[in-house]
Amino acid sequence: MYELLNSIKRKILWLTLISQLAITTWSVGQSAGSNGSTMLWYAKPATQWLEALPIGNGRMGGMLFGGIRTEHLQVNDQSLVTGTTQKVGYYQPFGDVFVELDSAGTIRNYRRELNLQNAVHTVRYESNGVQFVRTAFASFPDQVQVLHFSASKPGQLTGTIRLTDAHQALVRVEDGKLVATGTLENGMIHESQVRVVAKGGRVSVSPAGIRVNQATTVTVLLAVGTSFVNDESLNFVGQHPHQRLNNQLEKAAKKSIDQLMSAHTLDYQSLFGRVH
Repeated sequence: MYELLNSIKRKILWLTLISQLAITTWSVGQSAGSNGSTMLWYAKPATQWLEALPIGNGRMGGMLFGGIRTEHLQVNDQSLVTGTTQKVGYYQPFGDVFVELDSAGTIRNYRRELNLQNAVHTVRYESNGVQFVRTAFASFPDQVQVLHFSASKPGQLTGTIRLTDAHQALVRVEDGKLVATGTLENGMIHESQVRVVAKGGRVSVSPAGIRVNQATTVTVLLAVGTSFVNDESLNFVGQHPHQRLNNQLEKAAKKSIDQLMSAHTLDYQSLFGRVH
């Protein structure tokens, strides 16, 4: 029964994603889809969920709004569901990551895009003579979602990274990371962890968020997981996800953004490149 429900859920999510992309392309901005391009691009941030653009790795995903002063990543994981083996459950949102930047001045040449060729979301704009670029993707090889911010001049990135949980789990600080751990009514444990790697600036951490001051590049790494295991003999209850997420973030944090991007791109294109 669970496998049947899971299959139905995946089909619904896939149809929702296709519909979201179609609606967004038609209603929000300029898309080059009519000439065969695999690029969706827009001249302004999203103001509602259907205008946001998706990233995902087959297990976890996110919707990115591309805000200028606040980037909003809404996160999900395919295993976070209510219900039990005796009761039908429902798919649940996981939480949100907010990157709130201290920036001022006139914004010029804004563009956000989703490149289906490499599954990378990009935002570009200019402010006070500085070029700002952020890239985001969900890596299957490293099992993390990555948001990377860069500026054309040193020390231009100052802001706060916040983590929230959709089920009111408290956010705590642990080993320089933001961590939120909660339990659904069916006993499923879920956890999210955020780690920040900054170059050229100072980083401080509190339960209110990770504060970055005057950095040149900032990489936000997010790992999420649950205690679900696809084993009926165990009543679908597996290990606590905490140590698994620790390991994923520790390994990812040791890699450069180029290494993370390369692994993600090679993996994704091995699938996407099979058809035209």
